[in-house]
Amino acid sequence: MDLTGLGAFADLGTAVINRIWPDATESERIRLAATLAELDAVHKERLAQAEVNQAEAGNPNLFVSGARPALLWCCVLIFFYTYILYPTAIFTVALCNAGIIIPKLAMDDTIWNLVFGLLGLGLIGARSYEKVKGVAAK
Repeated sequence: MDLTGLGAFADLGTAVINRIWPDATESERIRLAATLAELDAVHKERLAQAEVNQAEAGNPNLFVSGARPALLWCCVLIFFYTYILYPTAIFTVALCNAGIIIPKLAMDDTIWNLVFGLLGLGLIGARSYEKVKGVAAK
């Protein structure tokens, strides 16, 4: 028991000091807890998406299980035309001195975003970008 009353002032001083200069280990613990909660939420989201993907792939209906492969094949055809067929056709037209205009596909970021998303490479690239920029959590 504090008979002098100085204990209350000491407690007040300690509270003020802790408020101005918080304990580094406590703030680190809070930051780590928030990071772990975020990682847990991301992990749960990925597990849920994996379950959906597995259910879609196992469905016997072609319109359910074939959507992702069909989209991938469309991307393959776009890449084949853009990087193999189109340059070969341009070369052949120039070699034969023909006046044919070969149509070119517009390869914007949309197709790359789609391919990276389908292959699961989007998050890896974002994480690497964060590490390069030095903003990734350690």
